[in-house]
Amino acid sequence: MIDSSAFGVMTIDGRTYTSDLFIFPDGRVRDGWWRQRGHVLCVDDLLALVDTAPEL
Repeated sequence: MIDSSAFGVMTIDGRTYTSDLFIFPDGRVRDGWWRQRGHVLCVDDLLALVDTAPEL
């Protein structure tokens, strides 16, 4: 569960993160994620999430 979020920080299940995150449909969180091209989001950046077949 996302407890709180603000610019540059998000708290999920009591743990605070200060880097980009993947939040998987099953609730797993992967931190330390970096896009391949800076501020440009590419399909390859999201393959780990797409592989989980999220509903949205």
